Amino acid sequence: MGQALLVNIDLDTGAEILRIVEEAGVKVNVASWVKLEEYSDWRLLLSSRQLDAAGPGKASGLVFDALVAADFPVERTPTILIKPMTDPTVRALRRYFRQRENVQGARIGGQQFGNRWVEDGYVYRVS
Repeated sequence: MGQALLVNIDLDTGAEILRIVEEAGVKVNVASWVKLEEYSDWRLLLSSRQLDAAGPGKASGLVFDALVAADFPVERTPTILIKPMTDPTVRALRRYFRQRENVQGARIGGQQFGNRWVEDGYVYRVS
């Protein structure tokens, strides 16, 4: 089976979701599309201290409540992977990009980040 491609429509969707979540008052520290070895599809990776504070059960609720309030279409909602700031992959991404001032649009992939092999990725934000 061929690898799924990340296309401009997906990039726009990810940027729109990030904007909606932040307008709802959740500051996102890490936002990136990732194609991880353990999944067959792309995931929108989000990580934030505010999501951590909400706890695992309520973090996804914050994100999805923001999308519902903004009338974001359910059929356009991708699989969202919310990871804590302490997650090894999130920590590795933050170390990797710590010296870069502007990471938006950076491509990652073909390498290990923490405990996950990232086949491909597109970064919106890492702080």
